[in-house]
Amino acid sequence: MLVTLRVLKLLSVAAFGLGAVGAVMPGLPIEVRRLFAYRIAGPAFGATWMLGFTYAAMLSRPAFSAFVVCAMVGSMAAMHAALYAAGREGRDTAVTRALAVGGYAGAIVAMVVGH
Repeated sequence: MLVTLRVLKLLSVAAFGLGAVGAVMPGLPIEVRRLFAYRIAGPAFGATWMLGFTYAAMLSRPAFSAFVVCAMVGSMAAMHAALYAAGREGRDTAVTRALAVGGYAGAIVAMVVGH
């Protein structure tokens, strides 16, 4: 069960990264960026959080340890940047891209170091 949960978590984290980065990708039409944000990043964000808390509960780990909080902040920053960029034309700026990619990378680093 734990192996299945870990694989599902890995897939959801990868899908979240794909959606968050796709939502801020320069040169893509707004309709495509919205698909990345709303159809990929959003559901994967929810799945990542649910699977992460389930995994922590199954391992009897504290749900709000330092690395978990850091990963939560990073993933929230990436998600908000993706939604902001996809919300209206002209919002896919360098700052928005840096926040989406940096937040996602920070969340990955926190999960790897904390685990």
